[in-house]
Amino acid sequence: MEHSEQSDAAAANAALRTMKSALLIYVTEEQAAAAEFAKVLAEEQAALLAGPVLDDLPAIVDRKSALIARLSELALQRERCLQALGHGNGRAGMISAIEQDSRLTAIWEDLVRHASEARSRNVTNGMLVRTRLDYNQRALNVLRDACGIAPVAIYGPDGRMPASIR
Repeated sequence: MEHSEQSDAAAANAALRTMKSALLIYVTEEQAAAAEFAKVLAEEQAALLAGPVLDDLPAIVDRKSALIARLSELALQRERCLQALGHGNGRAGMISAIEQDSRLTAIWEDLVRHASEARSRNVTNGMLVRTRLDYNQRALNVLRDACGIAPVAIYGPDGRMPASIR
């Protein structure tokens, strides 16, 4: 093998090791962010169940939004690494990468577990929010009825006030 072919092969191997290391770092960071996201959703659930005062909710929503952005960026970086390493996208790409680098196994399993927990908590929290909105709408309708004012939908199906009453 010629010297330039050897240096090309060495450079390609170094690039491959660098990309494998980057993938490991991104998946590790994504796993930590998913764990934090599941924790924030648990805090949100506790706040929603705590009672009528929801003072903690805006800060929780802000943290949740920041984590969603971080998770999206990390997932994008993970996908780029998988592509660069010749693996497919998504779960199939990760399984292919795990077959070549077993260090990813436990991290990926934790990430999937935290994502599943977050998905479940998010569904529950959505139901709690809808229940609160429904309760508030009914309470407002009772008050309006007592005052002789026709009931008006304060919250739309998406949980937001319609533009017509803002």
